[in-house]
Amino acid sequence: IHPDYFFGTKLVNLEEQRWENSLVKQSISRAMIMEDLAEEMRVLYVALTRAQEKLIVTGCCNNVIGLIDKYKHIVENANEHISYSDITGGKNYLQWIIMSLMRNKVFNNACNSIPPVYDDKNGEYIYSNY
Repeated sequence: IHPDYFFGTKLVNLEEQRWENSLVKQSISRAMIMEDLAEEMRVLYVALTRAQEKLIVTGCCNNVIGLIDKYKHIVENANEHISYSDITGGKNYLQWIIMSLMRNKVFNNACNSIPPVYDDKNGEYIYSNY
């Protein structure tokens, strides 16, 4: 149920004897996801712009090099806006922040200085392709 689009129903496929989401239900579901995403981005914006003296942002992930490599194409397309698919594919605040920082020269220099990480599973060092 959506306040603007009302509700979407499921359809019955009698031949295959199963329920399927209608186009309206799929559209409402996507609209609700996008509204939640927009609200999360507003919360992040407020958090980042309210600091008066200092802003300390912390984050953690299992594979920093992989995260940076995932968004390195943003640097290559510096004259374009960050793509819709990148933004909607961001899973958390850290990924959205990394996307924005990818075009910052200081951040780029820091990325280039990341030491290789030893992968115990494969017995080799992982270097950033950045």
